[in-house]
Amino acid sequence: MHKNPYIIISITFATICIIFYALACFLYNKSFNQGTMINIIVNAFQVVCGVLIIGSIFYENINKYIKDMTLYIFIAGAALIVSSIQTLYKIIVNMFE
Repeated sequence: MHKNPYIIISITFATICIIFYALACFLYNKSFNQGTMINIIVNAFQVVCGVLIIGSIFYENINKYIKDMTLYIFIAGAALIVSSIQTLYKIIVNMFE
């Protein structure tokens, strides 16, 4: 097994999400978008990363896996910053409408 099982879990979760996306595209006669697929993969890795970070608060055993997740933590942090700025912008703009 791989040294960090979170990678296997992330790949499995991303694959399941992509299968659901492909199925939805087929059922609703929409085209399969590769950009959306990449977005699904990145977000699936971020979900697993977030679960492990939260889990590390309750279970110290998880900490050994978090050390190798710097890239995913950076991506999740950047997404959080952008999302928060967008939300704040929408709130402020809506105040003046």
